[in-house]
This record gives sequence, C-alpha cells and structure tokens, in this order.
Amino acid sequence: MKGWLINSMDPSLISNFIRFSTAKHVWDSIATTYFDGTDTSQVYELKRRVTRMRQAGGSIESYYNSLQGLWREIDFCRPNLMVCTGDIQKWNSLLHEDRVYIFLDGLDDRLNKIWSDVLRLQPFPTIEQAYAYVRKEDNKQAVALAGTETTLGAVMAFKGIKVGQPPMLQINKSGSIPSNGGKANAFTKTKGTMGGGSGCTYYGNPKHTRETCFKLHG
Repeated sequence: MKGWLINSMDPSLISNFIRFSTAKHVWDSIATTYFDGTDTSQVYELKRRVTRMRQAGGSIESYYNSLQGLWREIDFCRPNLMVCTGDIQKWNSLLHEDRVYIFLDGLDDRLNKIWSDVLRLQPFPTIEQAYAYVRKEDNKQAVALAGTETTLGAVMAFKGIKVGQPPMLQINKSGSIPSNGGKANAFTKTKGTMGGGSGCTYYGNPKHTRETCFKLHG
C-alpha cells in the first residue's frame, strides 16, 4: 500500500513522504499538507489526471498502479457518505465498473482483443480482477510472440544458407560450377547455327560450303 502511494506521487514530492513507516502515516501527512476538506479544485485535478492517464507503451503494472494511486486520493477527498449497507454495495459495484472501463480504455491498442474479452466476463469483474486478467493474457502473448520470432529466425537462417548464392550462379550435376557461370555462350551458339551448320570444313569459313570452297577446288 505504501509503495503504491509513493509511486503515484510526483517525483518531486516523493522525498517528503518516503521516510514514513506506514501507509497511514503517508495518508495523514498528505491530508495535513494538501487537503482542507473543501478543495474541489484538487478533486477536479485528480479526476482530470485519471481521464488522461494512458499506458503509452509502458508496463501494465505501472499504468495500473498509477490509476490506483489517483483513485485512492479521490476516495480520500470524497468519501462515500451513504449509511445503508445495500446502497453502499450498489455504489461500490458501479464505482468498480466505471474504473474497469477507464482502465481498459487507457490500454495500448495492441491489447484490444484482451479488453474486449474482459467486457464479456461473467460476473463483471472488479478492477483488481480485470487487471489480473489483462496482465495474465499479456504475458501469454509475450511468450507466444517470443516463440514465433525464434522460429522465424531459425527458418530465415536456414533459407539463407540454401539460397544465399548469387542468383545467376548455377551448379551442374557433377557438383562443379561451369566456367561461364552457368550461362549459355551466345557466341558459340550463334556460330554453330549460322548457315544451318553447313560451313566449309576445309577453310573454316561459314559463308560457303566445302563443295564450293575456292581454296580447295581452285
């Protein structure tokens, strides 16, 4: 309890209260220092901070503890004056429900699926139960994500070994690399096909045949 109170304070004020031995001493000191029983502007500021509170990428625990600290200050400034037990229970039930909505609304967008699950819980959870559920499901997501990233990294490493060669490099059936890198020799292919393959075998000129070779027949 004392830790929650201290953590919810502005950092510049912590040194004024951290040496108190119990949460009650902290509360009494806060009441004496800042609350005169009629300070509605303080209540307004506390409620304003609650409505603007967001997880903002931080831990769920830190976000929840900050909200709880503000709510305790509000409860202290505006105690429930009801005397009927039944009315008090109904009021507390509605109060918890509203605080669950506020807590869920301030969570990061990545937790949308989780908070929608919380709203379907029966009976409707208290703020403590809602926090416990969200934290548990968030931990499950973190474990699953870590496992997925590990598997993906292993697959990519394996594929990198298999296909990490230059894209045009080819290996022939004997396991060696052709001197031309696996590419067809365009000059050789063209030379062998010019003239339909009937070049002069005596003179080596592809423009005439052996039968019409001037060097051979004169």
